[in-house]
Amino acid sequence: MLVYIFNFVLIVFWGNLLKDKRISTIVILFQMFLILALGDISLGVDSPTYSAGYEYIAQLSFGDMLSRLNVVSLAELKYPYAFESGYVFLNWVASHLGLGFKGFLVVISAFMMFSVGRFVIKYAEKPWLSLLLYVSLGFFTYDFGILRQAIALHILLFSFPAITERKFKKFLCYVVLAYFIHRTAVIFIPVYFFVNKRFTKNTIAVTFFGDIALAAVMPLLLKFIIFPIFAFMGKGSYEKSAVFSINNLIILMFAIMVLLFVFVDLKQCQSDVWRIILWAFAFSVFVEIAGCYVEVIGRIIQYYYICVILLIPKVLYNYKERNTKIIVSFLLVFLLLGFYMHSLSESTLVPYKVFFKA
Repeated sequence: MLVYIFNFVLIVFWGNLLKDKRISTIVILFQMFLILALGDISLGVDSPTYSAGYEYIAQLSFGDMLSRLNVVSLAELKYPYAFESGYVFLNWVASHLGLGFKGFLVVISAFMMFSVGRFVIKYAEKPWLSLLLYVSLGFFTYDFGILRQAIALHILLFSFPAITERKFKKFLCYVVLAYFIHRTAVIFIPVYFFVNKRFTKNTIAVTFFGDIALAAVMPLLLKFIIFPIFAFMGKGSYEKSAVFSINNLIILMFAIMVLLFVFVDLKQCQSDVWRIILWAFAFSVFVEIAGCYVEVIGRIIQYYYICVILLIPKVLYNYKERNTKIIVSFLLVFLLLGFYMHSLSESTLVPYKVFFKA
């Protein structure tokens, strides 16, 4: 656990010591990259499956690999290696360039850190604080083992300029590319159509009470609608994991909504970036409640919730009172540290293991 805590502390240190945000961001991303790149391939929930799948795909001939790819459905590979076709193709190319699975992870780690770095430098109020949120709220954990969805998420981060510039074809290209890595990426498409829609306090109020109502009826929806659909689709096993309850994340989301309503002048928050962030956050609350801990549905939230790493700093630095910003920033860092340590206590990333192969 000490490696992760040390990383957390250094993010705060570099972010406040180095005043040039580009330099501080690069330094922080480099240390995060080292943690990813030097970590053992056993770290992460799904890493063993991805490792074995990589070796399996590497053994296929080019013609055999191509014949198994599909545009809509998963590639025709044996379970549990039936990944999306884009990910299979990426694995095959990397393996035939001479990269082992660890080498592949190092390249992917570099891509992910470049992606999030570009994202926070371009859009974040304070890049170091956004990266601290990225680490402490679990996005960095995704980068270790939930590989396909993490790659898809980082591809979608490149689509934000296309959204603000209203270039739908360019945006759609990023979504399609991410879709071929993980099909759930298509859930991100609605964000494009909300960028021109105003986000007001009435929006927060309607969303807040609508989400409360959804939480109240969710047990009934599970029993009478969702479970029968699972059964019809042959996914009856999902019933065991689909249990709704108010968790810490939902409470945190509701708290952020209250803070937005009470303290933020949304009339001053009508830029394209603000609207993307606010609407994405609103969608993430709905998805978290509707997800009910079903693994596939629950992971979708990351595509929207990633915007919280921009939202919280923007809300914080929306205040003009300097002393207030300093005090709240100080409290936020300690709250994030406590939350991160609690998350690590239940994480498969602990203990951290360095990759070593004789």
